[in-house]
Amino acid sequence: MSRLKELRIKRELTQQQLVDELNETFPHNEKPFSKMNISNWENGKHNIKPEKAQQLADYFGVSVGYLLGYDTVGGILELSALVQSGKLSIDEIEDKEIQESIRKHIATIQKTVDEEAQDRSEETYLRFITDLEKLKTLKSDMLVAIRFIENIQNNLRHDIVKPYSYAQEMDKIIFQLLDLLDRIEQRENELRD
Repeated sequence: MSRLKELRIKRELTQQQLVDELNETFPHNEKPFSKMNISNWENGKHNIKPEKAQQLADYFGVSVGYLLGYDTVGGILELSALVQSGKLSIDEIEDKEIQESIRKHIATIQKTVDEEAQDRSEETYLRFITDLEKLKTLKSDMLVAIRFIENIQNNLRHDIVKPYSYAQEMDKIIFQLLDLLDRIEQRENELRD
């Protein structure tokens, strides 16, 4: 069974209902979707053109590669990046197995980032800084650095943040800087008490 048909059936849509929803979702298409298109694509009689494949993938909340049956892992990475960047809600993804894979992938990334941040915070020896003014200066510098990296990230982003891209690496740096900023604030509170 084709992935398109699987996805349509999971949504409990007839071909005509899918056509109606797609044409409503993408009203500016030069050529609207038709029941004949859907039938031909599901039965493998015709290949889906790239523009239509992207629209179908967007509609179903999957990657084009997944829709066309080329990948599952690459699709998970791409979808994870979309979820992490806030461009896609995990609840918009139809397939529960894919949702679970994305959750696991994001948890693994977050765990790695957390472990690296923990190691770095211990390396900075914040507990040995006893001067509140020095902490305030460090905190101010951190905020400037975060804004600077966010600007770089925004300039690198061209729609979707792909796994292993510079924009995704900027996300990791921002997470680490935010973690360090949080630890600086904790240390400030310790010194005030």
